[in-house]
Amino acid sequence: GYVIAWNRGQIAQYSLLLHNPDICLTLGGSELVRANPPVNIRIGNAELPFASRTFRSGSSEYSVYFLAWNMSAGAPLSTAAANSGIPSSWFQRQWREVAAARRSLRAETIAVAIFNAPSPSAAEASFRAEIARILN
Repeated sequence: GYVIAWNRGQIAQYSLLLHNPDICLTLGGSELVRANPPVNIRIGNAELPFASRTFRSGSSEYSVYFLAWNMSAGAPLSTAAANSGIPSSWFQRQWREVAAARRSLRAETIAVAIFNAPSPSAAEASFRAEIARILN
């Protein structure tokens, strides 16, 4: 897994294209098997909606959980590749940042891969245990 933080500037929303498992894992040769329902993790008053995916590499399947969080706005950042390159959505996002008087976008991306889990529920349980260690 990894945790990546951006603390200034506006680059975080674009860097997520490079650190998005939906993109980088498929480019690296893994196959996206399915998108699963989000896994919500509560930290204090915040509910963090981690995206959940099942990938295949060769004959092995593994689970990936990831979240891109806008620390400045206290909300998820979009990781959808389709939304990232469209000029009109770029201007809309920029305008929201300007309207909120945010010159810098603080963001963090967290991703955890679980290998060799005997079932989807075991993978989720392993993720919950691991993310508790990371976030605390």
